[in-house]
Amino acid sequence: MSRLLIDLKYAFRVLGKRPGFTLLSITVIAVCIGLSLSMFSFLNTMALKALPLQDGEAIVVFDTVVEGVVRGGNSMDAVDFEEVRSRVSGLTEFVAMLEGDVNISGRDKVRHLVAAKTEAGIFEFTRTQPVLGRAFTVAEGAPGAGNVVVISHKVWQNEFGGDPYVLDEMVRINGEPSRIIGVMPRGFHFPRTSDLWMPLKLDLDRIERGEDVLVMGVARLSEGFSIEMADRQVKQVMADLSERYPGTNLNVSAWVTTFPWTQMGNDGMAIVGACWSVALLLLLLGGINVGNLLLSRALERDRETATRVALGAPRGRLVLQMMWESLIIVLSGSAIGLLGAAWTLEMTNALVRNFSEEEPYYWWTFGIDGFTLAIFAAMVAVCIILAAALPAWRASRGDFNAVLRDGTRGASGRGAGRLSRALVIMEILLSVTILIVAGAMISSAYRASQVDYGASVENILTARVSIPEGRYPTAFDQARFAQDLRATLIRSGVTDAVALMSSLPGTYTYWPNYEVEGLNYPEDRLRPSGQLSTVLPSSMAVIGMTLLDGRFFDSRDSETGMPSAVISASMADLNWRGESALGKRFRLPGLPHPRYPSRGEPGPKRGRL
Repeated sequence: MSRLLIDLKYAFRVLGKRPGFTLLSITVIAVCIGLSLSMFSFLNTMALKALPLQDGEAIVVFDTVVEGVVRGGNSMDAVDFEEVRSRVSGLTEFVAMLEGDVNISGRDKVRHLVAAKTEAGIFEFTRTQPVLGRAFTVAEGAPGAGNVVVISHKVWQNEFGGDPYVLDEMVRINGEPSRIIGVMPRGFHFPRTSDLWMPLKLDLDRIERGEDVLVMGVARLSEGFSIEMADRQVKQVMADLSERYPGTNLNVSAWVTTFPWTQMGNDGMAIVGACWSVALLLLLLGGINVGNLLLSRALERDRETATRVALGAPRGRLVLQMMWESLIIVLSGSAIGLLGAAWTLEMTNALVRNFSEEEPYYWWTFGIDGFTLAIFAAMVAVCIILAAALPAWRASRGDFNAVLRDGTRGASGRGAGRLSRALVIMEILLSVTILIVAGAMISSAYRASQVDYGASVENILTARVSIPEGRYPTAFDQARFAQDLRATLIRSGVTDAVALMSSLPGTYTYWPNYEVEGLNYPEDRLRPSGQLSTVLPSSMAVIGMTLLDGRFFDSRDSETGMPSAVISASMADLNWRGESALGKRFRLPGLPHPRYPSRGEPGPKRGRL
């Protein structure tokens, strides 16, 4: 122990003689580990971390895949989900649900919240029970049963002041009275951001295939099954359905994945891979940089080391002393880097909550966890190998007799010179690689921020409106509500121009197939498709959309007249290249079910309940 203390004191004394060198080496290690660790932890929480629920790693969700394109969210046909439920053995505890926006009026105001309509058993599925009251039963999910609702802890506190007598109180959800029967624990928002839970009242015996009654399907992995195994089983079931029902299921499949991963969208693997590659390259660059600095310093001290060997000092102890110097630098820099990563992740929590357009998903809690500590330990090991082992290995192989004969300070020999040059070459290659990857990511982000949406984005404020279906059951009623809303906003002086549409330009909406008049389509998959958005007259002009030919909608395009459409230049070029598209006709074989439109891209978003 005394020898160890002597070696440590000697290492600190040597490092203290060159404070600039020591501080530089520690800073390089701290910055590289801090940044790399933050990126690894951030992406793990975003895409890979298990849900913070009991056995959360076993929870999976179904995403529909249409012609190779993933359609997330409330996207699986309810009839298909029942087929999967009955035929797949790799999954258990299936639950169908819908997550969407609702209006709730309680004691003194109306709030716009996210709700989940779900089958009974959802709270058993999540292994979480209400802290007050109870969950709803199977009987309460039957068509015609009275409306009940379970509220989140946040709604209980914010809207009802934590009143312990809130149970059995009546609220109106989308204009329909509902009775509060339970309050969930703090922080529970399954499946994503829900604050209300209500029974999903689907009568599958009366639903025909092709009616587009869509649900979000979740399940748990059976013991001994992996996601990949369950995914293969589900894909086989969907392939059988595609063969049996080509009219509705042709080229329709499903993808089994986790909730965090499905938020990444179609390009999730590329995004995570690119970011983790940058983090790893940054770590290697820092380790090699410090390793080269310490190697250079070891070469400078060759004469001192050779003299001590000649006076009888054991070579092994000299190498160990040199390693202690490197270890002090690596461990000090790593500790600072861990503290920096913890601070960065804590700031990320605040930034995500302050700048997210919607409520962040409940599993987005960034911080130091088991995964982060495991990655940190691996990073420290890599830095020790690069920054401590290389100089020590060089010292153990040095020809100290040649150093003493040479009589010069810093005689390194050909071997040491080759090692130093190799490290410099690796630094250059890593730096160039990082710059190329970072440049590509910056360029992609810039192009995404500068994309032309085909409309003005300056001085435009947006809001989402959820229309209660009970009060506005038909498309005519909903259009009349939209017209009244626009008139009220303009009359009140809130704004002088209002546009109302089912989806904004540049956002994902329903994507149906259509048929051009005069063309035959022997197979459904040969029909072209395009994004569909419904708008009120004058809305397109309000947001500054450019009209290339023809006219915008006006009073002539009423609900009693012939259906009309304004199409994009790409659709015109695809179907009527070289001629005017004005007056041409096409037909939409089917429209989305009015209760379950999907919105948002990339990744699954909510619909309207």
